[in-house]
Amino acid sequence: MDLNGGNQRRIGTGPDGSATPDVSPDGQTVTFLSTTANDLNALFSISINGGTARQVTPTLWGTAVKHDWAPDGSRIVVSDNADDPDHPTNLATVRPNGTGLRYLTDLQAPDQQALAGGYSHRRSSHGSSIGARRQADGTSPATTR
Repeated sequence: MDLNGGNQRRIGTGPDGSATPDVSPDGQTVTFLSTTANDLNALFSISINGGTARQVTPTLWGTAVKHDWAPDGSRIVVSDNADDPDHPTNLATVRPNGTGLRYLTDLQAPDQQALAGGYSHRRSSHGSSIGARRQADGTSPATTR
């Protein structure tokens, strides 16, 4: 849709709807969450012109809601656990085509979480910093870079 809300059109959806859409920096791809057949969230992508949605992230324990594109469009930051209290939530990046999954944290305890905030667009045009929230045992979250 246009910035004024006009020209709305449906470009596609995932296996079970879509949520939290985000447009790539070049404006050519939309990423969004959808629930897969095993009832876990995964990140999907689709061309801005429509077509078939493609799964980007694996569904180990689901993908948390927040995700963000690197300013140059080369990677997407995600958290790997949506709702499973028996597993920790770790921060990872992945290429838009679903390859190159790289974990940035290695939390082991189920009560530990590293939640994606986003790439630091203001500090650098190449997105060398990622904002995240890390918490454990219900303690106050801290922002890290």
